[in-house]
Amino acid sequence: YKKFNNRAVVYKNNNSNQEQLNQSNNYCHRCHEYFLSGNDLQKHLRTQRYSEQIRKQILESTAHIENTKHQLAIQDILWRNKILFDPTPSTINIPPQSAIKTGDHPPIYSKQYPASYKDQDIKFQETQKLLERGQIEESTSPWSSPIVL
Repeated sequence: YKKFNNRAVVYKNNNSNQEQLNQSNNYCHRCHEYFLSGNDLQKHLRTQRYSEQIRKQILESTAHIENTKHQLAIQDILWRNKILFDPTPSTINIPPQSAIKTGDHPPIYSKQYPASYKDQDIKFQETQKLLERGQIEESTSPWSSPIVL
């Protein structure tokens, strides 16, 4: 892959404008370097921080573009949206909320709809995947749904 050049690195120790740099957001907390612009910091992070798989996928996605200027512009857009290329499964990390206040109303009962064995097997496999990833959890509540909604 193409190696990016970091052109505007200003080291913390050698700079006389220390107070001005401390107020900027262009600081890499991992290697303790200041950068003159956010773009330079992003280029640094691309080469040092993000996974090889994301970098490879973005470069492969733009390899067919012949015009270098256009290729770099598209790569910049893809880097800004790099989360789309992240291979790790995402989980919704929301704290559990309190139960819905239903008063004295009994739970609504709904039967499972009839489904073929093949459909039941597909539902079971998908539910197991979600359970393994920690995206859902089993429930014995009378208000629970017969399938993940």
